[in-house]
Amino acid sequence: AGNVYGGGGLEWLPAGLYSTRSIPVVTSLYPLWDQKTLARDVAAGRYFLPGAPTGGRETLVTSPVNAEPQHLLRMPVPSGWHVWAAVFTAGFFLLLTVQAYAASVLSGVLAILCVLRWCWFLDHPLPQQTVDVGAGIELPTYASGPSSTGWWAMVVTLVVGGMVLAMSVFSYVFLWSRNPDAWRPPPDVASLAIATASAIGGGALALLARRQLSRPWLATAMVLASATLLGLAFGVDLSSWRSTGLAPQASAQGAIVHAILAWQGFFVAVAAIMALYVLMRRLYGYVGPDRPATIELVGLFLAYTAGQGLVGLGVTRLFPAGLA
Repeated sequence: AGNVYGGGGLEWLPAGLYSTRSIPVVTSLYPLWDQKTLARDVAAGRYFLPGAPTGGRETLVTSPVNAEPQHLLRMPVPSGWHVWAAVFTAGFFLLLTVQAYAASVLSGVLAILCVLRWCWFLDHPLPQQTVDVGAGIELPTYASGPSSTGWWAMVVTLVVGGMVLAMSVFSYVFLWSRNPDAWRPPPDVASLAIATASAIGGGALALLARRQLSRPWLATAMVLASATLLGLAFGVDLSSWRSTGLAPQASAQGAIVHAILAWQGFFVAVAAIMALYVLMRRLYGYVGPDRPATIELVGLFLAYTAGQGLVGLGVTRLFPAGLA
């Protein structure tokens, strides 16, 4: 229908089936009113990205304050893999509601495989390191670290994970304060030492792996070793609590301890999947100094998982035992 109301905001800019011909530069809150020729200039390709310099679906990543172009962002190609990933993810949770556990697990595995297949070609640098996006401006076609969207997506995910952990810690302290006399002592110190050392080692290897991109096999081995140590730390912690006879359905302590363990177990499982993903990419030659994003993001996730595990160990093992 077009701009039938004569709106002045950029959302009323006429666009075809695949957005606008070029990305405009706006100078006010109501550019369609203040820049009278904006719509015609955009359609004529007189602004940024009038074409597709890499031959794919593209857009620009800009600075958050001044909207200055930072780098070219290539969008995922048309695919059905993410649709099937959504279908199987929904199936995983819906099947749990009817207690169809085997079918739910199968649906979850298929969802993970679809996500991995969809992500396989995302971290893929192009032969041309920079391209002309218009107005004679050359921008890089690849970004990693804090300047990339993937880095911020991972940081936001981990912030949310940290908030859940913080709420779990608060719940633990609150439940203890309601009935401290019913709190059982934690497992033996030996299991605490093993789990702590494993978590610290896993976190250190994850951080070191992000600095070894010039040696891809070493970086991959560090990621695998990190995930293994995190799994060992979680396994030792879980088995030591189970050996005490503490059941999740028997007491408030059992419920909250197992809730913290379950949250950490989820992160450890995801870390294992990520490590295997890195290994597969390395086997296909997709891990190297020219494409650091995968190792950087996985290393960030592994390091957070190690820190989260240490917090869980400290709270459940040393509080309130450490107050005695």
